Amino acid sequence: MKKAEKEYDPSKPIDIPAREKFAHLIAIQGLSASEAYRRAYPRSLKWDDKSVWEGASKLRAHPKVLPRIQYLKARLSDDSVMSVLERKRILADIARAKMSDFCSAGAEGFVPNIGTENEHSHALESVETRVTWSGEGDQRQPAFITKIKLASRTAAIDLLNKMEGSYAPEKLEVDNKTTVMIIQGEEQKPPREE
Repeated sequence: MKKAEKEYDPSKPIDIPAREKFAHLIAIQGLSASEAYRRAYPRSLKWDDKSVWEGASKLRAHPKVLPRIQYLKARLSDDSVMSVLERKRILADIARAKMSDFCSAGAEGFVPNIGTENEHSHALESVETRVTWSGEGDQRQPAFITKIKLASRTAAIDLLNKMEGSYAPEKLEVDNKTTVMIIQGEEQKPPREE
């Protein structure tokens, strides 16, 4: 075994993006090794099942890939860490939340309905309440004014889209010499040098 492979830290992403994607697809999305291989290496879509299985089996046993898969699976089983599905549900709730989820109309106007028991409470960005007084003398009564601000729907949808890989790759120029591709979603070929 090479020295670099022996010292690999599985908490760090694998330096080859297709291998990292392969590990994520198995550990996080629960795909079979063959299906993960096809998604991480699209050229294998043309291969017969036996060739894909052989490539996937070899890659899964790689000294960087197997520890990375085990590490990612261990993190998923940790109850203190939110699962991908749990995070997606919260973001979807934030995107769907509306002001009427937090107040109800009554004879005295709108009454806030805020608390941790509200199923949409994670969509609240801030809640401010202040007291003012109306009337004079014995007729003086408190009036509670509550300002509710919801988390950004657009930001929640943007994060969901990023998690799903819905955006096209971004091309960044670094020092006018190096091209960096940020790929979200399926693997794509790098641009040709002109």
